[in-house]
Amino acid sequence: FGSGAGMPLGCLQGSDCIEIAKEVGQAAGSFVYENAVKMFARMHPAGLQRAVWVCNPSLMPWLLQMSVAIGTSGSHIPVLKESNGQFTLLGLPAVFSDVMKAAGTSGDIALCDFQSYAIGLRRDLTIDQSIHPGFTSDLVSFRILARVDGMSTWDKPLTPKNGDTMSPFIKLAAR
Repeated sequence: FGSGAGMPLGCLQGSDCIEIAKEVGQAAGSFVYENAVKMFARMHPAGLQRAVWVCNPSLMPWLLQMSVAIGTSGSHIPVLKESNGQFTLLGLPAVFSDVMKAAGTSGDIALCDFQSYAIGLRRDLTIDQSIHPGFTSDLVSFRILARVDGMSTWDKPLTPKNGDTMSPFIKLAAR
């Protein structure tokens, strides 16, 4: 979520990020199946093979209750699946992180192709040490400096000849 001023530009802050609108009448702080489908549909085709859902943990109750009904009397198929501690949502990995925005705000859940995000190092890491600040206590202080920047490799969403715009970074709007 970095602004790009004195810090890397966050993947959900760039001009290429697509924000999907909430559903009409959608409850505040909720996440529904239609949100997931619309976000999935806007991921660029190459990104579908490497995209990851990144979610605020407070969305877990909504995700665990989400299912698709089969027929009028059939069973429900869960949308969020778990196997050996690994979660998937619509077949793509789902990761829960507290760095995502609070539930109900824009950026609480995103579908991201992180291979479309570039990180640049301006120079090598430098490590300095000094015994002076803690000389009387036998302490050594270390300083590590790194000059780093980051941003999406896309400058805007892709507008195909037919269909909606696509991007490597999709987030859900506030609701």
